[in-house]
Amino acid sequence: MIIGSTFSYHPVSYQLWILPESYAGLAFKGVSNCEIHVQVIGAEVVPLHVFVLNEEDLLTCIKTGSLVNTTPLAGATGTSEISLFIHFPAPGIYGLIIETNVTRQVPAHVSVSSIPPQLVPLVTGLILLLPALLFLFGQRVVKRHHVEEQIRTAAKAD
Repeated sequence: MIIGSTFSYHPVSYQLWILPESYAGLAFKGVSNCEIHVQVIGAEVVPLHVFVLNEEDLLTCIKTGSLVNTTPLAGATGTSEISLFIHFPAPGIYGLIIETNVTRQVPAHVSVSSIPPQLVPLVTGLILLLPALLFLFGQRVVKRHHVEEQIRTAAKAD
């Protein structure tokens, strides 16, 4: 069963129920970098299997109810709490599938946070480019002034 979705840079949190002999899932828009955190609600230790799928594999998983014939982009196994950091190859719809092998429903808290692209390289590039642009602009102004001066000199000579 797929529940919820997120399409922004703001963290989105859901409480999901992982059904026995099944899975819980979440569809979300991945832009660049993403942090995914899954935690079982309660004090008991529960084995978890978490998989991140692209849109095509997510639809296959929904149709078949299985991860067979899918290639997860990332996966992790742990007990009661799992955190993943993933870089997506391209912006798009991605899915998170959570499985457990216990024979009862398990409540879990899921948080998906898209991490915005870093602005430091862009700002650094602009700062390095600015002197070159100012130099070119200055050269153009000087050249225009020189041409205007030549025209005035030629006009006076006539």
